[in-house]
Amino acid sequence: MGADDYLTKPFHLSELAARIYSIIRRKQFNNANIVKQDELEIDMLAKTVSVQNQPVLLTKKRI
Repeated sequence: MGADDYLTKPFHLSELAARIYSIIRRKQFNNANIVKQDELEIDMLAKTVSVQNQPVLLTKKRI
């Protein structure tokens, strides 16, 4: 239903980031800093994510 890519576990965060940026380039979001898809909103500059206007707490990966 609209999926055009997937990752199998385990995956590296760099792989996930590369795929996200690839989708953003393909979808041509008009150079907007905020990407919206249904209830999902990603602010590329602020590096924040929200679902249904509720912030999703993101943590940095610890090595």
